[in-house]
Amino acid sequence: MMTYWIASATYGPEAFARAQWFFGSWFGRLVLLGLTVALFYHLANGVRHLAWDIGWGYEMNKLKVSGWAVVIFTFVMTVLTFAAGYALRGGG
Repeated sequence: MMTYWIASATYGPEAFARAQWFFGSWFGRLVLLGLTVALFYHLANGVRHLAWDIGWGYEMNKLKVSGWAVVIFTFVMTVLTFAAGYALRGGG
């Protein structure tokens, strides 16, 4: 998606306007939401795996806590990212 957006800028104003329109549409925003969720989930689980690599977190209670931490981190960061994006964009 990022490549498409940057490449569209190199093809001229019409191509860039189409890319901007797509990302501003409800479907484009839905795709960006999904990619944002996937990004933060992958980031949080990567940190969780790093902890496992050093031997921390194999107990059942720590597994449950770290699993919920991943889900909560993903949700909070996704909401904050979209809130910041809408605030910088000037709203709807």
